[in-house]
Amino acid sequence: MSDNRKFNFTKKALEALDSIDKDKTYFYDTKVHGLTICVTKSGVKTFYLYRKVAGRPERIRIGKFPDLSIENARGEASKLNHMIEKGMNPNQEKQKLKSELTFADLFDRYLTQHAKIYKKSWEEDLRQFERYLKPLSTKRLSSLNRSMFQALHTKIGKDHGPYAANRTLALLKTVFNKANLWGWDGENPIIGIQKFKEKSRERFCKLRNCLVSLKL
Repeated sequence: MSDNRKFNFTKKALEALDSIDKDKTYFYDTKVHGLTICVTKSGVKTFYLYRKVAGRPERIRIGKFPDLSIENARGEASKLNHMIEKGMNPNQEKQKLKSELTFADLFDRYLTQHAKIYKKSWEEDLRQFERYLKPLSTKRLSSLNRSMFQALHTKIGKDHGPYAANRTLALLKTVFNKANLWGWDGENPIIGIQKFKEKSRERFCKLRNCLVSLKL
């Protein structure tokens, strides 16, 4: 391997990378063992972990740069390294996640491994699931698509208003982002769905404050 393909990954350095070979070139980080970035001739840059798993070389996709930061890529690479050290094959785990996990499984993992730990308002996330998302519970992740969630967003907006629809959409986007970080390699089906316009809550608050002042 040429020495100029192995270096400390920085944002500036990765932005300047071009493919050296005919189709794609791999570059290697010096900070996290196995972290690589693939640069195609068209300029697409994707993080991978390149490691031997059970004696065989494996290339495990992490995510695209710059959508995924170097810090997050290193964090995910470290988690994958830990899985390999425990005797697990991350690529096989990804296949299990993609083929077997239902939306209810994913949402339960989101609650236990993210929302309950980092969000004081996690109970509201659970209420949103119970109100609007429970019919998706038994569906496999591979069966969920953007048109399905577009229709759901439209229905919630019609039945419960734009604010409820937009909050549900934001929650779904976060849940599927977490799925990607946990190894699911499907496309986030929420990306590209436009939020409804909402009446200015700030304007409402100002009006309410004005009415309170008048009463005083």
